[in-house]
Amino acid sequence: MYIIAYTAHAYPEDRERFLAAGFDDILVKPINRQRLEELIGHL
Repeated sequence: MYIIAYTAHAYPEDRERFLAAGFDDILVKPINRQRLEELIGHL
C-alpha cells in the first residue's frame, strides 16, 4: 500500500514529519498535475 499525504503545509519540517509518521510521499496544495501523475504511477 502506498500512502500519500495531501496537505496545505509546504514547510520542509512538515514533509519530514509526514515521512517519519509513515507516509510514502506528500502532495501539497495546490495540486500540480504532473506531480499527481508521478505519484499515481507508484500505485
